[in-house]
Amino acid sequence: MEEQDYARIEAEIANDSSPVGIDAKKTHVMILAKLESIERRLDGIERAQRDPIPTETRAIADHAFGGLVDTYDDTVARLAQRGIDIDDRLHKAIRLLEKLTMPETMKAIECLTELTPIVPGAFAGAVDTFDDEVARLRSQGLDVDAVLRNGLAAILYLGQRISTNELEALGTLLRSDVLHPNAVDIVGRLGHALVAASEAPKGSVGPLGAFSHLGNPDTKRSTAFVLEFAKQFGAALQNDSDPSTSPTPTPKEIRS
Repeated sequence: MEEQDYARIEAEIANDSSPVGIDAKKTHVMILAKLESIERRLDGIERAQRDPIPTETRAIADHAFGGLVDTYDDTVARLAQRGIDIDDRLHKAIRLLEKLTMPETMKAIECLTELTPIVPGAFAGAVDTFDDEVARLRSQGLDVDAVLRNGLAAILYLGQRISTNELEALGTLLRSDVLHPNAVDIVGRLGHALVAASEAPKGSVGPLGAFSHLGNPDTKRSTAFVLEFAKQFGAALQNDSDPSTSPTPTPKEIRS
């Protein structure tokens, strides 16, 4: 206690008529008042320790928590009406979180983050290449948008109608020489010949008429081609009927 506090208290309880120089009654009253003040403060501290949250604040918190619970229940009910099991979703989310936080997963994520600076540059380069290719195709008169739409439509159409066995057969066909430039060229010429023959005047030809056409140079060329084809195809059939032979030779091997 400071010296001025002593002087103030001494002046307040001083009594010259008292043998001890102070007013004993007033002194006791002041002591009791201070003790009561200390007691009230201790009671307040004790109540704060028992119930640190004020009554009004507790009431507001209880009301807010009750509203939050009601909102959660309403949300769960709406999701249940839509066939969503919120408990199952929460359990799956927890399992997913557990897997994401596994050391192996975290290590993989760290590796991906290290690659992140590289990805934008690579993506930008791919986009530039695609743009250049689109510009080149458009300069050739191709409608790239139409090509993409038609290509996607063709893929979806074939995907719905081709079975697995048919797809494997198609793969076997594509691995053969059917798409060889020479084969494609022959098929193209055959198409032109079919159209020309269908547009030619109709009539009938007997054995003598057919024999007379054999002297035509064009007929001779087609006859030579048919005979060569029969020879090559016969060799292929022979290989298929004889398991001991080697795989079907190419036309070049047969000619040699």
